Amino acid sequence: MDKKEREKQFDYWVLHKRFIFAVVLIVFLLHSAVIGSFSGAKESFFSSIGVFSVSWASGFFLLSIIRILLPKISTRRFFKVLAFIATIILSFRIVVDMMDAESLYAHSAFSFGFLFAVLSICELYYVKKKSDEPTKNAEKPKEIEMLYTNEQSVAIAKKVIEQTSVPAVKIKAIPESDTDSFAFEKKVCSSRFGGLPYWEAGVSYPTDSEGNPLYLLAQINFAELPHIPDFPTQGLLQFFIANDEDFGCSFSENQENWRVIFHEDFDAARAMSEKSLRSYGVRSCTDEDEDGDLPMTPLDGEFSLSFSEIKSPVNQSLYEFDDAFSKACKTLKYHFYDINNFTRLITNEANDILYADKTPLHQLGGYPYFSEDMDRPDGYVLLFQMDSDEGILWGKNSGVAHFLIPREDLLNLDFSHVFYTWDSIY
Repeated sequence: MDKKEREKQFDYWVLHKRFIFAVVLIVFLLHSAVIGSFSGAKESFFSSIGVFSVSWASGFFLLSIIRILLPKISTRRFFKVLAFIATIILSFRIVVDMMDAESLYAHSAFSFGFLFAVLSICELYYVKKKSDEPTKNAEKPKEIEMLYTNEQSVAIAKKVIEQTSVPAVKIKAIPESDTDSFAFEKKVCSSRFGGLPYWEAGVSYPTDSEGNPLYLLAQINFAELPHIPDFPTQGLLQFFIANDEDFGCSFSENQENWRVIFHEDFDAARAMSEKSLRSYGVRSCTDEDEDGDLPMTPLDGEFSLSFSEIKSPVNQSLYEFDDAFSKACKTLKYHFYDINNFTRLITNEANDILYADKTPLHQLGGYPYFSEDMDRPDGYVLLFQMDSDEGILWGKNSGVAHFLIPREDLLNLDFSHVFYTWDSIY
């Protein structure tokens, strides 16, 4: 018999016991009232008896129903204590009211109150004892029965990685301190997160819908990266966002409060100086406004970047994972189980293999990783992914930002149809 069945049986037994107890109680009260009617009892006593008997009987039924509907309710003993206190009070009330009643009725009334108090104490003791008793023959929680052995599970994970991995560039963000950072003019064309951007005089600077200059989120110099297919070998790619709670994101291709700009031809000699940029109202994510407040961006500082080429496999947050898992099983000649039973398919060791290098993961190209389910546009590939990291926080709970682009547009260096989104688990 499982736990739920035992609880259900116990609940109905309690209901049955209380029903009989309530019936006996009402009969006893009626009997006392009949005796009292021949003894000249006061009207106030009959009122007290009537109200209390109905309340007590109704209370038993109510508590039984609550216990069945809410088996984990923790106020059951509290109600019992209240009932006990009410019984004691009523007993004293009976004695006071019956001081001038005939001896037979006074004794009957006092006996009734005393019996009621004893029954309440017994009931309290029973509940405490029942709750303190360890469950006999308690069943141990069953371990999840895996559909694949650990060896098979690991083999599937390795096959998924082998069959789906594509080249990507992993980005390491290195926080810059005031003591070891270079002057702006010496790093104006370098790859980095935050800070002030490379910009040329005479070119309209990107602004938000209210005309405020956007903040530099990231700047990527492709000459500093290992080359991967479909991406340019040179040029400066910049990502700008607005100062608001959504970080400028419209969760679409609408670049109203954010911008992706590519400089195919750039030269440090043509770059505006730090002083000139600030005179135009351009600020970094670490610059305070007139009220001493920092802008709302994911960055707490400026970061220099280092790059390394990696292999990026498909992951479970993507719709392609189902097909990849099925193909791996077919290649290994394993039976394919429904992916909805994923917790019974992949062991911890295999899961560690699939997600060995996922957090934090700033990345160019490869497969994106979403912290929540997301339907990304068909035909779009990952242009740039910025994860939460030390000094970088998307949302309240370590979210991830993505800039997706149609593959054909990437090949043509057309960044006007980029899809910007970020997600965070709340």
